Amino acid sequence: KSEPVIETLWKRGRQLRRGLREAIERSANPVYLEGAPVHQRLRFEDETLGRTFAACMASRGILWHPQCCNVSYSHTEAQIERVVEAAEASIMELSA
Repeated sequence: KSEPVIETLWKRGRQLRRGLREAIERSANPVYLEGAPVHQRLRFEDETLGRTFAACMASRGILWHPQCCNVSYSHTEAQIERVVEAAEASIMELSA
């Protein structure tokens, strides 16, 4: 009751969404961002790339489920930015 949990979830989710959209715009692969900011999914036209993307993220220290991504109240702006940077690098790796 005393913490802005819901507002923070949506704020972090919108931050993640903005970063993922920017990364997608630079991608050569057909990839789509779906869902609400607090529960979103990257969907690749080639479904095997979702698992490959998750492996690329893991190699960068980020655990990413191929089917969805949920933000947490404990995530900081800096952590979300780190996820965005890893996602952009991973998407670019898939495009290479």
